[in-house]
Amino acid sequence: MRLINTETLEIQDHGDRPPPYAILSHAWGPEEVTFQDCTPNPHKTSSKFGFAKFKGACAQARKDGYDHLWIDTNCIDKTSSTELYEAINSMFKWYDKAHRCYAYLSDVADDSVYFDKSGTPKVTESFRRSKWFTRGWTLQELLAPRDVVFFSRNWQRLGTKLELQVPLSEITFMPIDYLVNKTELRAASVAQRMSWMSKRETTQPEDMAYSILGIFGIFIPIIYGEGIHAFLRLQKAIMEKNDDHSIFCWEWDHTVDPSWASVFAPSPRAFANSAKYSPKPWSNGDIATPYHIRNGGLSIALPLVQTADPSVVLAMLDVEVYDGERNDFQVGIPLQIGPMYQRLPFPLHPVQVNGNFLAGEKNVLINTTENGHGHRLSSRLLADQENQSSRLFSDLQRAARARVGFFLAFHLDGCEIEHISTQPGVELIRTVSMVAFIDPVAGSDSSTFMATALKIKHKTIGETVVLLATMTRQGSGYLFFSQALPPNRRRTKESIDSALAKLRERSAREDGDKSYQSGRELCVTMGGSFPLSGNGGPTVKTVQVWVNKAAKSINPVQRVRAGLLGLKRTLSRS
Repeated sequence: MRLINTETLEIQDHGDRPPPYAILSHAWGPEEVTFQDCTPNPHKTSSKFGFAKFKGACAQARKDGYDHLWIDTNCIDKTSSTELYEAINSMFKWYDKAHRCYAYLSDVADDSVYFDKSGTPKVTESFRRSKWFTRGWTLQELLAPRDVVFFSRNWQRLGTKLELQVPLSEITFMPIDYLVNKTELRAASVAQRMSWMSKRETTQPEDMAYSILGIFGIFIPIIYGEGIHAFLRLQKAIMEKNDDHSIFCWEWDHTVDPSWASVFAPSPRAFANSAKYSPKPWSNGDIATPYHIRNGGLSIALPLVQTADPSVVLAMLDVEVYDGERNDFQVGIPLQIGPMYQRLPFPLHPVQVNGNFLAGEKNVLINTTENGHGHRLSSRLLADQENQSSRLFSDLQRAARARVGFFLAFHLDGCEIEHISTQPGVELIRTVSMVAFIDPVAGSDSSTFMATALKIKHKTIGETVVLLATMTRQGSGYLFFSQALPPNRRRTKESIDSALAKLRERSAREDGDKSYQSGRELCVTMGGSFPLSGNGGPTVKTVQVWVNKAAKSINPVQRVRAGLLGLKRTLSRS
């Protein structure tokens, strides 16, 4: 290991037994001082812009009593690919072993942090927006060392990681216990650790993977030029050491190509909203379902839940959504059925299903490559005409044996839709204006009530609130309730919650009076029309589609009513 002598500024090689040293964490800037610049005489590059940072770091280390300092730009010979690859795989360890880490924020003023009378740190917006918090490599440089001291651009001390733990947690979205090294990183789920990287950037696309190797305790070959395949290799390497299924709990957004077919994410950005996913806790000797990679696919045994589309299933993972309390819901991801199953971009994110509903496991092979195999099914829900609705209808009829909840789709006339209040298992998929009640299954001796409140807004006329709810009985089926509240701009969340409570009371009364849709039956029914204003303005029309345990018969009149909802299936070669 090479280290800088803080007195002479010379670089010295200390082999595998380095003396106590400090280490610098920084965002690269223009004209950095390189290893070649420092050999043999570092003073010859004093005119370089980065020399002031180099000299300032050495001065601070010397002031703190450290004779040696490590800086990546100076101590790694980047002209040697072998040395660079070894350094990347050793980086986390070097920061972990450092006696002190200096986090140098070159774009932050001296007065960006202050402490009030109670000793509580206050940070300015310039501190929060520092480039240092956006770079990929600085994530492990924040987490690995225990002693981190932050400095301004003029080397003014701002505070330690321990002193600034609250604002640092707010900026990085990381729990304090991981920040201050109270809890080992391996205690965080794979999805949670990926989420910490989701807002950061690197100059080279491969570094989105290489910069977090140490956070997962992974060593992989360094291959610049392979692009996003580096992140695929990282995920496969994580799987070899970890059976945490949250690695599959990433979400589709604008950064993910719709043609992406792998069960693995294309980048950490897809985990931006995935910190909530954690492995399902197991007891009584149970363990999570193991898996392995073969022939470009993931071989794994998982429970599969058939959806209303016969070509799509939800693959249920050993994962839960943990937000302070545990529940009976389990997380599933949508897959297209085939010789090799493929991840689908619809729904956009993993969905929750009642764990009591799951059947036995099935061995499946899921694609792990970027492009997939054969034809690619991309599902979009559109307000289409009868030619599409007939296709939807026949698909639903073939899927009548399915065991799923129901979907409610909105036919909107220039409207926006958003959640106001909801419960686990109720999903709003904005891009297709669709609400999914995912398998609302009750216990054996009770009924389950699930509800959501949606605000439906027209850009020029106004808005209304629609309440949707289900009452579900184990082994029987579903009752559906809906109510549109009169337009009222002053409506509060309290009044909406009160309306939901009244709807629940109504459902409880009707629970014993109405017959559940039971047996083997498929239903496609009109949900109603909700006016957005009282003066003849546009209406919001809904169609309910749900599948119970199988099918008996279907009213042919409902075939026409299903025309409001069309399932467009676009086939394209991957």
